Formats: sequence, structure tokens, C-alpha cells
Amino acid sequence: MPASRRWPVHVRLDQYADAISLDPDLTLLRYIANRVNKRAERTVTAGHLVDWLAQWPWLVVLDGLDEVADQRIRDELLQHVTEFQDTAAEHDADLLLVATTRPQGYADEFDPAYFEYLTLRPLKEPEALQYAERLAAARHADDLDKQEEVIERVQSAVREERTARLMRSPLQVTIMSLLLERRRAAPQHRYELFNGYYDVVLAREQAKKTAHAQLLERYAGHVEALQEAVGLLLQKRSERQGDAEASLPEHELRALAGSLLKTEQYDPDAADELAGKLVTMALNRLVLLVPLPDGGIGFEVRSLREFMAARALVSGPDLQIVANLQVVVPSAHWRDTWLLAAGRLFSERSYLRGELLTAMRNCDAVDTLTMAVVPAAHLAVDLLEEGIAETSPGHETALVQHALDLLRKPPDLYLVRLAEVLAGVMRRNPRAATTAGTAVTEAASSAGHAALSAVMVSAVWANGTGSAAGRARRWLADGKAAFAATDPGRRAALASLRANYPLPLLRDSPNPGREAFEPVELAPVLESSLSAQNLVPETRELAGEVIAVIAETRVLRDKTGEVPVTKADRGYLPDLSRLDRPLADSWVSKAIVQAVDSLGLADWPVASLVRRVLALWLQRQPVARQLLTSSLSDRE
Repeated sequence: MPASRRWPVHVRLDQYADAISLDPDLTLLRYIANRVNKRAERTVTAGHLVDWLAQWPWLVVLDGLDEVADQRIRDELLQHVTEFQDTAAEHDADLLLVATTRPQGYADEFDPAYFEYLTLRPLKEPEALQYAERLAAARHADDLDKQEEVIERVQSAVREERTARLMRSPLQVTIMSLLLERRRAAPQHRYELFNGYYDVVLAREQAKKTAHAQLLERYAGHVEALQEAVGLLLQKRSERQGDAEASLPEHELRALAGSLLKTEQYDPDAADELAGKLVTMALNRLVLLVPLPDGGIGFEVRSLREFMAARALVSGPDLQIVANLQVVVPSAHWRDTWLLAAGRLFSERSYLRGELLTAMRNCDAVDTLTMAVVPAAHLAVDLLEEGIAETSPGHETALVQHALDLLRKPPDLYLVRLAEVLAGVMRRNPRAATTAGTAVTEAASSAGHAALSAVMVSAVWANGTGSAAGRARRWLADGKAAFAATDPGRRAALASLRANYPLPLLRDSPNPGREAFEPVELAPVLESSLSAQNLVPETRELAGEVIAVIAETRVLRDKTGEVPVTKADRGYLPDLSRLDRPLADSWVSKAIVQAVDSLGLADWPVASLVRRVLALWLQRQPVARQLLTSSLSDRE
């Protein structure tokens, strides 16, 4: 072990973001100093910490970037992190910086040139079983028969593809184990997993012979409605500037409970008295809502907050449910809540399945921008991966058709995931397999971006097994040469595909070294496409602002070979909040999309980069105020 271990600092970025909303100049060092002063016997300043940073190795964990939804605060926070790194470099500090985030909405804000990217992989089957065995041994130390029964059920669940995907994390294995203590059949998707957990906790408390248990059995619906209202309220608040941590004081929780009871026509005095009992049961018996370190009350596990928010979204009238799910489709902040809500809809309101799929289609045709970034097509991939429609082949095939809209867009890494998810669906659903195979074949014979996307999807399939893999290998052996033989532009496009996405079966020759690439001035490339449009001066000026922001990203080009090779540098993302004003004008977004569509095939990396920036901007737009609810969560 090292003789001098690192000084560890854990920074919850949602809390730091809330602090920045009150003091935009709050540096990371000052924030850490303020936290140290809550425990230290003497005053510690940022200057003291700089000296300490220069003399002793540090470990700083920046936890939960995805929980900072407000774009302006996010940009300010990242600027403070950069300044902290600069300070460490100036003092030749031994600094290990670790940052965590969910993948949705993440845009390489931590430069890949300086950070090593690690993806937390799912638990493998032996690991999930080992964890379940240790959990069972701890929970049932004095009951070997119960241990054996639970482990046998967990083993059975792990062997089934449908349930194995619900045991990818320690939290999921824990919940699955708790469920299988009381039931033989394992849930089939995430909503059923969390809903089953809630039912088990509720049943456990109701079975106790106490006064609280009798109250909980009688008022279970009210307690459930209260937790749903709190979940939706906190999910909405966490989207706002200054509320990233998402909690509420106890008096507000009591007022919320009282309002719920008054809507049920309780006498005001009786409602206030019963509200206190409901809050006590919610906090002390079900243990989903808990007191948080800041003194407020919230969900200790974010997934449980999203689960309750999802239940709230699917608890109103049918038209309201579908309308609300449409509203939150583009948002990365609401992604997991949306998926859980869709899971509940498929499980408990099957008659709305078709309406939901139609609404998703409509979401990708709202305006020019949504048609360019197709946010609901990405959600279709998520739904397919979760297996929500597995028992409804017709709806699953409809989701496959929707997901395949991504083929018509410039290549990007999302095509790798699309191909992997489709490969699993195609093995079990013949109709979906035919649909996907036909779509890729048609895309491969097209003249635009779809042909390149077909090459990329085929390269992923060719690395697998089965009939799709065999067809993909044969097509790649013949199709790539035929595709590139037609003209230099296509050869350059295919060479750039190899350079950007080093999939094994795409490589026919080594890529140029980094030293061969030079930056490309993006502004002239996009402005030339923009100038061909007949725009009014105001629209042209605003479109110029968008181009100026996008031009801060980097595209590199190598002209030393037979054909030029273009690469997109994803190590830098511009300040997306600067796009708010110009992109609020639908004519501006239309002009930008048309400018990108007019680029030649060889410039597809530029088109892909612009689409990515537009998609990230759209994902980070707040949507909570557009929700139509009669829920108590509207009571601010």
C-alpha cells in the first residue's frame, strides 16, 4: 500500500450546483473549504486548501453530473471544475479526479484527451449469483432452508433472458432477491421489478400486528398517492435551477398530505390530523421517503423517486397520460421516469399501447428539429432493450420499425447500440427480423447517409452469431467495395467511417496517425450551405449565432492519403445555453437543419456532429412546466 494515501473529497454535484445557483462565483475549492469548515475546529480557507493540494496527493470524486439538469448551471459548474484542474496543474499537484454520470445526455464534457472513460458494466451471471448468495446468507443466517429456496429462485431467474437483464446491478439483485423471498415468478421488466418491491414492502408492514399496520392497510391508497405526488414534485423540481438535490421540508410534506385528504372531502381538522399519521407511515414504515442530510425529505435512491414519478404520470385520465408522456420524450432528465411510466402503461393499461406508439411517432414530427434528431426513435431502442413489448410481437415490431428511423441519420455511436438491441429482438421475433433485414438492405442501396449507417449496423451484426451475422458478413465482403467503387466522395465517406468508428470488420487498412489530421474551419463549411437559402436578415443573423456556437467544436481532416479522411473530435462541447435564443425561432432551426442536409456525403462527420449538438440541446430543455396534471405535485 502507498505510504501516503490520498486525501479523499466527495462532491455531490447536485448540491454544488444548488450552491452555485446562489453564488455563481463559488469556486470548487471554496465549496470544499465550506464543507470542511462544518467539521473542522479551525477555519479553513480556499488558500489553505491550495497549499494542501500542492503538498499532499488528493482524490476528488465529482458525483452525479447527470443530476444537474439546468444547462446554465451545468456550464458554470464545469467551468469551475476546469479552473480547479488549472490550479492543480499550476501547483504541480498529485490529483486523481473521478467523475460519475449516467450516460443519457452526457456529451464528453470531461475531455477524453485527459480523462480515461470507464463504463460500469453489468454484473455477470456468476457475480449476480454470488451477490445474491451473500445477501441471502446475511438476511437468513439462521434459516438455511430459506437461503436455499431464495438462491434456487434467483438461479432460475438468471437463466431466463427476460429476467436476467433485471439483475445487472447490486440494487436490482437486492430487489429481485427480496421479491423472490415471497414469490416464485420473477418480474419481466424494470417497472414490474420496482412495483413488486413496493408491494412487498407494503405487504410486510401491513402484516404486522400494530396500530400503524392497521392504519396502513386502511389508508394504503392515500399513502401511495402521497408518495407518487412527492416523486413527481421532486422530479419536476430537480429539473430547475437551484433544486437539483430535490427535497422538501417536512411541513410541506404534511401540507401535501393534508391537501390530498381535503380533495377526498375530509373535514379540514380531520385531514390535518390524519395527514400527520400518513407522513409518519410514509417516513417510518415504508422507508422510501427518508430525511436527507440537508434537512429536507426525499427519496434516498433516485430510482425510487423516478419510479414514484412514473406512477404519477400514469395515474390520470387516459388522454392526460399520453399527452404527458409526449411532453417528456425529448428530455434526458426524464428518460428513466419515462421508461418506467411506459412499463406501467404496457403492464396495466394495455389498451393504451397503440396510442403510446402513435404518440411517439408524432413526437418525431413536431418540427424540423425533432425530425432531424428523432428523440422518440432513441426511446424505441430503450423500450426494445427493456423487453417491454416482448409478449406483444406486433407492438414490438412497430417499435423496431420506429427505431430503424435512425438508419436515415448520419452515422453515430448510437447505431452500435441499435444494432446490438435489434440482434437480440431478431432472434426471438421473426417479423421483427424480416423488418430489420429489409430496412438495412434498402438503406444499403441508397445514395445518402443511410448507406453508411447500413454499413455500420452490418459491421456490428457481423461480429455476432446467427443468420443475421452470416448475411452481414457476406454483404460486408461484397457491399463495401461496391459502395466505394462508384466515386471518390463515397470512398472518402467510407474511409471516414473507419476512422471515426474502429469496428473490427470496417478496417481494411490502418487509420492515419493523429499527427496527420489538421483542424477544419467549420463556420465556412456551414455558412456556404446556409447562404444558398433565401432567408430574411433576422433569421440569417440568428442562424449565424448557431453556427458560431457549433463551430467551436472540432472536426479534423487528413488529406495525405488517396482520399481525404474526416474525424469529429468529441472532446469539447460548446456552451449549449447560447443556443436557447436562436433555436427558439423555428425558422432558425429549420435553416440549420437544411444547411446540414445539403452537405455532401463526404462531409457526413460534420452533419453527425451538428446533429449531436442539436440533440443534446433539445435533451436539456426543461419540460416540467408543460405537464398537464391534476396531481398534488402541481402545488408549489
